Amino acid sequence: MATPHRQELLDFQMNDSNFLKMVRMPLVLRKKLRAAQKGLASVKESFMELDNGVPSELQQKWVEEEIMALADRILDPKAMDIFEVQLKRGED
Repeated sequence: MATPHRQELLDFQMNDSNFLKMVRMPLVLRKKLRAAQKGLASVKESFMELDNGVPSELQQKWVEEEIMALADRILDPKAMDIFEVQLKRGED
């Protein structure tokens, strides 16, 4: 098998592979969407349970901090640091 022939075969294989990916993509995306929709109800329920456990004063404080951070992020990128995870470790 000569090199040009090999190159043609590889090109054909890659083009066919990419075409098949494109043709099958809607089926895969639809399947993933259905799986996500099925999981949405349980996630919403868990989130509401977690959200209801937080005092309303703390929720209001978080909303105010979020609004301030989003407003100040252009002038001061450090304002976005409130979105980083802040865990206090227990004593050893």
